[in-house]
Amino acid sequence: MERVNKDILLKEEIIIENFKNYLYEMITIARKDFKKNINNLIISTFITILITYMGLKIIGINRALIKAVLTGLFYFVPVIGSGVVMIAWIMSKVFFGGKILAIQLSILFVILIIARQLMEIYVKGNNFNLRPIISFIVFICSYILSNTKGAIIGMGLVFIINCIFEILEIEKYISIYRDKK
Repeated sequence: MERVNKDILLKEEIIIENFKNYLYEMITIARKDFKKNINNLIISTFITILITYMGLKIIGINRALIKAVLTGLFYFVPVIGSGVVMIAWIMSKVFFGGKILAIQLSILFVILIIARQLMEIYVKGNNFNLRPIISFIVFICSYILSNTKGAIIGMGLVFIINCIFEILEIEKYISIYRDKK
């Protein structure tokens, strides 16, 4: 009877130790992914500022750098985005004069959206060790199925797939660790 209790306690200790190792690895991955997301957002914001600045400079807007930085800072805010600045600016030019400038800003906004979508696929793919072509295919298929919502869901799927692969690597690590004992 005492032998059985020792075996049960030993198995429980092994399970607890494996669970601790698993939790430690998951927390490490979560921290790493959070840092990658912040890094991705900073890079995307910088590129948005750069594209906006070049577009505003080509159009001939005064104080283009300040306006590009403000647009980029709004891009950094997840829910609002740079569209709030650009759309408000375009609408004010449409209603209060400056239709040519409104058209130029609209073209810049469309270029900004396209460039941002393409760069996010590449930057996120590199930051999460995914091949850009796989990210692009998942993104396009999701977008075709459900437009903008599909694109957001697609990027989430890519993230989840990456997490699953990392968890499988952790499972492999735990089994190797278990075999050593």
